[in-house]
Amino acid sequence: MGLLSVFGTVFSLDTLDYRLTANTARSSSPPKNRSVPSLSGPPSAASESAQSRQTREESQPSKWKSPEFFLYYLVFVVVVPMMFKVANDVSQGV
Repeated sequence: MGLLSVFGTVFSLDTLDYRLTANTARSSSPPKNRSVPSLSGPPSAASESAQSRQTREESQPSKWKSPEFFLYYLVFVVVVPMMFKVANDVSQGV
């Protein structure tokens, strides 16, 4: 049962995309931590720096070097060449 619970946490909506489950109680109102840009003119340098700082604080670190992606790399390195090998073997009649 432990393996099923791991799959359940990996494929939960919150893990796949946190925006799908965020603010479920207030789904009609926008999130309060997001600022709406003004359409009156170009943003000032002060507001751009504050907005970029807020975006950096909210963003998550890159997951390219996580164990999950190393597994994907391994599968890609093994499976893709095997697909070509099998297709070549079938066409050669081996």
